[in-house]
Amino acid sequence: MNAPLNIAIVGGDIAGVGLAARTLVAAIASPSRWALYDIEELPHYVHGRAALLGDAAHAMLPHQGAGAGQGLEDAWFLRELLADPQLEKGNLDQVLQVYERWRLPRACRTQRTSWEAGELYEYRDPQVGDDAARLGQTLARRFDWLWQHDLLDDVRAARQALGWTLQPV
Repeated sequence: MNAPLNIAIVGGDIAGVGLAARTLVAAIASPSRWALYDIEELPHYVHGRAALLGDAAHAMLPHQGAGAGQGLEDAWFLRELLADPQLEKGNLDQVLQVYERWRLPRACRTQRTSWEAGELYEYRDPQVGDDAARLGQTLARRFDWLWQHDLLDDVRAARQALGWTLQPV
């Protein structure tokens, strides 16, 4: 017969949690906490002909599950510009500046809202507090700008800003 699990986790006992979760926690020889790290919003992603992307440019907290996606967006956006037949040695600096102009605001906003999402989940948001109904309403609409974004529109606008005539399909 199994002895009841009496495991305390940060802030409380998990006796009321399901058997599967309690079994997993019991299998951890030495439970610990781990740190979550992010970086401050950077003022620039480009210096000369070097460009940062992904976590090097905008490491963020995991509360929106969007950090890796932002890195993929960076890479795809930059690839679309660098693979364009209108790219020339003479306009590479402009291309990198356009990359920064489009990607920096979106990635920085994602960093900020990821931190804000963590505050919401922990009931520390001053406008929502612990009001479950208000939290639900806030969460229902707060990610639309992130998940419904059309990155191809950004690429088209970037190409237009560069004066390029060819557009992706």
